[in-house]
Amino acid sequence: MMVLNWLDKYNNTTFGPIQKDEALFLFGLCAMVQPRHVLEYGVLLGQSSRVWLTAGAHVTAVDKTLSDEARKLAQQFHGLELHEADMAEFTPPNRPYDLIFVDASHRFEDNMAVVEKVAHMDGALLIFHDTGHWREADMTKEMWWFFREFGGQQDGDLIIHHPDEKRTIAEISRRYPAWQRLDLWTTNKVRYGMTVFKIVTDELKWD
Repeated sequence: MMVLNWLDKYNNTTFGPIQKDEALFLFGLCAMVQPRHVLEYGVLLGQSSRVWLTAGAHVTAVDKTLSDEARKLAQQFHGLELHEADMAEFTPPNRPYDLIFVDASHRFEDNMAVVEKVAHMDGALLIFHDTGHWREADMTKEMWWFFREFGGQQDGDLIIHHPDEKRTIAEISRRYPAWQRLDLWTTNKVRYGMTVFKIVTDELKWD
């Protein structure tokens, strides 16, 4: 029986960490593909780390500044290996990573530096968080603050809260056209959005 009471620690209104519904989706994805080694860029409170750990994966997580919450999670789960480092400069330990999750600086240059480091990992899932958009009608005072603080852009009645994530996704598709891509965006509810790539180095293998 699948235990999900750990999801009580999450909500759907938070800024920064993944939302409760996103955590449920990612956990379901892990239940499906069973990643053994996860490489995570951006730890913050350890919300996404807990997903991979609960699914039974070993997690290599990197963040420029590690929070007390993340350190406590590492004490609770021995499978969490924390690295305090800049995401663009960090060289991952040589492991067969099945899943890479990027939710860190939200800068195009940093994102692409990560992509270049993992582009050889054939068959791995590469997931970027914060690739979606919001409706202007849904914007609250707090969301407008977030928009101004982090340099969002407005496109008609759509609010792009992390434009460099959008730019990253477009560049990956241009540079690696064989990579399979799934955009998980919606404006039916306030979502940060995710984009999932399957890294492909051998096109015949994944046809």
